[in-house]
Amino acid sequence: MPASWDIDLDPVPCPGLGTLVGALHAAVAAAPWVSGCAPWTAAALSALTGLAWLSALRAVPGSRRGIRRLRSEGSVWSATLADGVERPAELLPGSRALPTFVFCQVRVAGQKLDWWLPDYAVPAAGFRHFKVALRCRQQGAGPALLDSTLSNPEEAARPGHVSRRAN
Repeated sequence: MPASWDIDLDPVPCPGLGTLVGALHAAVAAAPWVSGCAPWTAAALSALTGLAWLSALRAVPGSRRGIRRLRSEGSVWSATLADGVERPAELLPGSRALPTFVFCQVRVAGQKLDWWLPDYAVPAAGFRHFKVALRCRQQGAGPALLDSTLSNPEEAARPGHVSRRAN
């Protein structure tokens, strides 16, 4: 039986999120043309938006995009990329946990990858554990605090809650 702070996230593909990202980028790409910018300026801004769209689309969970799976055993993280190979990973400080969404920045094989994880893409318990792990990590907590927090699900379920009992 794994320790309570071990996390294994293998999300289902999120085509709705991918569509939303595409629609927002299309609206941003059209904005310079609609607002009457000079054609060269509008073309340059639209091209930059297209590049940003490609980068943003890699962050959406799916089988052929960026990170396919993220797991931890204690404080050791690993990520499975689109090629199917599991590699050591490091969660970066720019990661944020919101009530129904996680914006995660991960360094894998020397590259920084973004991973956007909605709550409906993984089982509820795994999503809660991941949010608590991110919040504890942001506050400098170790596995002892994380274990005590996850062992009391009523407390861990409260938004923004991090238990201080283990320290």
